[in-house]
Amino acid sequence: MMTAYDTQALAPHSVEAEEAVLGSVLVNPEWMVELASILRPEDFFIVRHRWVWEAMATLHERREPIDYLTVVNELESMGRLADIGGSAWVLGLVNKTPSSLNADGYAAIVERHAVRRRLLEAASEVARLAHSEETDIEEVTARAEQAVFGATRRVVGERAVDNRTLMGDHFDRTADLMRRRKDDPDAVAGVPTGLVDLDRLLGGLKRGSVTIVAGRPGMGKSVLAENIWRHAAAQGVPGLFLSMEMGPDELASRQIAAHAGLDLERVLDARLSESEYRRYVQAVGELAALPLASDFEASLNVRLVRAKIQRAVHEYGVGLVVLDYVQLMREPTFKSDNRVNELSYISREL
Repeated sequence: MMTAYDTQALAPHSVEAEEAVLGSVLVNPEWMVELASILRPEDFFIVRHRWVWEAMATLHERREPIDYLTVVNELESMGRLADIGGSAWVLGLVNKTPSSLNADGYAAIVERHAVRRRLLEAASEVARLAHSEETDIEEVTARAEQAVFGATRRVVGERAVDNRTLMGDHFDRTADLMRRRKDDPDAVAGVPTGLVDLDRLLGGLKRGSVTIVAGRPGMGKSVLAENIWRHAAAQGVPGLFLSMEMGPDELASRQIAAHAGLDLERVLDARLSESEYRRYVQAVGELAALPLASDFEASLNVRLVRAKIQRAVHEYGVGLVVLDYVQLMREPTFKSDNRVNELSYISREL
């Protein structure tokens, strides 16, 4: 049986796109500024293409001009010029370039093929780990996730943002918030908590950030988080509740009691008067219509949290996640007996 990675010929790649990227930089060296942040030498499948890009990248890092002559000289100093086919082959790259105006498009093709090759390598690594009986399953899963993440991550992550874009985005957000406040004076930039004073202080919960609700046992941390979760959903922000302490019945009961203004113990024990039952039925209907999802895994680590959030974002479009609560989490990959350091690590990863 032959797999996709049994021979080099079957590995995803495009000779034409790789040549076009190199030729585009020779024709218009200004492309190197942008493409150097997208491609690395190992992204080129053909070895001699990899060496040429390495020479170009070296010149770029030294802030030296990039052209046919400087690239040939750099390849010669690397001892690679004869291996790639000599200076005539480098010059031939220019003739093989359809249009240097499309260099970013050619680079995107090269990058996509490189990611596919790395994914194939990651798949092989995952298969090897899965067959390793002596490796703990938590470690296997964590290393498998790292392999896939490493195969798909960008070269340098997010690009720097110029100040014109930074100021423009800020202006748009401010103008939008001021327009919304004409209809709702309490409108906030982030996800509203439903607590006016807290929203004024925080500006709502900021998207992409982690907000920790801290306090001693029995002070109502979970109740506060549940209320914010429900209020955000009522404002159109789908929510996910990850509970390591409560079961489904308790979370449902607490939602209903808070929403209907009923005594929690009476809801839990189903001891409701006729009027309370009517409020109960109305609350159940209203809560069922909210875009909320719950998960009741008793033992969570960062890897599982990430996986559950990704799934919930895909299935429900989740925009707010409540994790109850961080101190119940354990991190099997953390190699230390210091619980404070472990919790600090978990918080950073979250």
